[in-house]
Amino acid sequence: MQANQTSVIWTIVVCSLLLLVIGLFVASGFNNKLKSIGDYPTAAEIAALVVIPEIEYPEYTGDYVLSKSDYESTLIEKEAEKLALEALESRDFKKAVFSALNLYYNDTENGSYEGCLLVNATIDCPVKSYKDITDVKIRDSDVNGNEVDFDLKIYYFVDGDDDENFRAKLEEFTITVKNLEVEDDFEDAEVDDSYLGEIIVEKVY
Repeated sequence: MQANQTSVIWTIVVCSLLLLVIGLFVASGFNNKLKSIGDYPTAAEIAALVVIPEIEYPEYTGDYVLSKSDYESTLIEKEAEKLALEALESRDFKKAVFSALNLYYNDTENGSYEGCLLVNATIDCPVKSYKDITDVKIRDSDVNGNEVDFDLKIYYFVDGDDDENFRAKLEEFTITVKNLEVEDDFEDAEVDDSYLGEIIVEKVY
């Protein structure tokens, strides 16, 4: 009976020792794992490593994308201005200025050429020909839709003497451009020549 109890006791001791050794081994491995986990960066450290590139927004330059109607309005004004400027270079315009200058000189309060109402070769007028108008200077202009307002100064000479230069300021007038159709690429656009009857000399220098 005593021998049986001794073997049981030794069996328990041996098992306890084995469990103790296994426990120590497991604990040692767990500690090693804890140390190795400590080597990994934390979530905060990982977040610090993430670099988000800055978004570069374009600077405002003062320009906006035009709507279709605004774009067409801009085209119309540009075409109106172009045709109006071309009209100022025409022979018809210079002839109208030629008439206006001689009508101005007919006024005895402003000039000394009385009797020059009819502008033709048989009348002794100070400005002999529209070709005596040497230059047209734009003092100011303003475009509003299909209408262009002008403030002009005219350079010319009198009595056919190109050494005797004069300047005249015209009253402001408006040139209207008709048939400005964007869809037709302004094919039928033209200047309304009614402005030619509105050319009036305001003063001469």
